[in-house]
Amino acid sequence: MPFSFHILKPEPDTETETSGETETAPADTDGVGREDVETTACPETESEATIAPAETSGTQGTSQPMEPLPKETAAESKVEHETRDSATPIRTVQLMPENYDYTMPVPENGEPVDDSYFADAVFLGDSRMEGFAMQCGLSNITCYAYKGLTTESVFTSEVIYKDGKKMTAMDALRDTDFAKVYIMLGINETGWPKAEAYPQYYGKIVDAIREIRSDAVIYAMSIIPVSKTVSETHEYAKNDKINLYNELLRGMCAEKEVFYIDLSFMAGEDGALPEGAARDGIHVGYDLCKEWLTYLRTHTIPVRLVTETGAETETNTETTGEE
Repeated sequence: MPFSFHILKPEPDTETETSGETETAPADTDGVGREDVETTACPETESEATIAPAETSGTQGTSQPMEPLPKETAAESKVEHETRDSATPIRTVQLMPENYDYTMPVPENGEPVDDSYFADAVFLGDSRMEGFAMQCGLSNITCYAYKGLTTESVFTSEVIYKDGKKMTAMDALRDTDFAKVYIMLGINETGWPKAEAYPQYYGKIVDAIREIRSDAVIYAMSIIPVSKTVSETHEYAKNDKINLYNELLRGMCAEKEVFYIDLSFMAGEDGALPEGAARDGIHVGYDLCKEWLTYLRTHTIPVRLVTETGAETETNTETTGEE
């Protein structure tokens, strides 16, 4: 029987302003052996909390102090002066690391981040991302994922339930406050007749995210391999094709300056997903989802924050408020 899930997020401490050539895809099939799962708000949870609002493209940067009102009184002038000198940031902007080599996977960082790092993140993807969200152990996660979703259908398939409405994954993202996006898409696209369509559509996702929030940290996760048995018997989900698509994805990341996360650690020496790691050879199980989260904790990009006062801080755990 189908079931629904959407783990909600706590209220943030600070608030910022929220601001296709079409390739015909075959039937979505990444949900082999899976139940139909739709992302929605849990029915028992009526009050949906939010994370730090996204900033609209073109409104980034530092705000100008409010100009004095005409014929201001001494009291008004004093209040305005106190507001101008306040240490509380009105807006923060994320600055990506300088001289970063986007052709390389995200390197391991020193200390693993804690759960709060993912509080302002959205996980976008297909049924493999669904499985991760349900099994990784994060109790506070926003996931817009659906069985069979592709880099094309994120714009067209109304399969995400949010606030009582059914919408596309990208429309759900537009209606969400976020600072980071993790993407897992590609297993279904390996069935497309033209591989070059994959990075083209993926690039459109990146562009759309940056239209919503120009300074979002975007992580593109590599396509996880399938088991040797699946690779040898499946119509199109084969590891040599997955390797090709991952190379195309890395090229897109270098071009669009997106952070590429290499999940090849899940593969065995033969480059395939170990037999038993996934009940169907495609969708990884509980233990590997926990390892997946551990890997994400130790592979993050520190960003600099710029507030209204112009002060900069570097953080690896929080990107939408004060240090």
